[in-house]
Amino acid sequence: MRKKAAIFIFSLALLVIAYQFFLGNLQSNNLQSDSTSSQAIAEASQSQPTFGPSLALTTGGEELLSFNYEGIGSDVIVRKNRTFIMRVYYGDKSEGKGYSWEVPALFQYFKTEGMSDGVDGKIVDPFISASLLFISQAQTRLVLDPQARYPVAGVTPYANIKRVRINGQPVERVHEYVDEAGHTWYIWYYRDLRLKPTGNKVTLD
Repeated sequence: MRKKAAIFIFSLALLVIAYQFFLGNLQSNNLQSDSTSSQAIAEASQSQPTFGPSLALTTGGEELLSFNYEGIGSDVIVRKNRTFIMRVYYGDKSEGKGYSWEVPALFQYFKTEGMSDGVDGKIVDPFISASLLFISQAQTRLVLDPQARYPVAGVTPYANIKRVRINGQPVERVHEYVDEAGHTWYIWYYRDLRLKPTGNKVTLD
């Protein structure tokens, strides 16, 4: 019990730090080319989001997964060190129209033995609920964009993500990813899920 409590407290502390970082770094604007300077990126992150075809802010990092929808756009899941990033494109990716959001420290690995018990585990990864705070904040920035789409995704070391429901909706896709240290992650994804500003419920089947 002490070990579980210590891990839980440590997780909450990381989430508080990450959330404070996120509030000052939310990126929801047009996607720019890789040649954009760090100064321009910093200035863009302070501005209100704009929408329309143009060069736009790139997130960089390693693309892990891509979901393509003909005539609608595509979603790209990216890892940048310990940060989880979602890029959402409208229409053709080459048009550069879309937005991105990120959750810092989500790729901070911790052992789950004795806590998750594999797919049959009864403990939900506490980082999932915290991630929804980041994502719902990003979604509220999109209400003025008629073409906005609302994919929701994250990553966890808990195998029981396959049984998770958010606001009663089962996770649509789960993809295993093994990092350079040999750790197994489970990337979870919803094509379209509008979140509440607060009070989103994470449950297990």
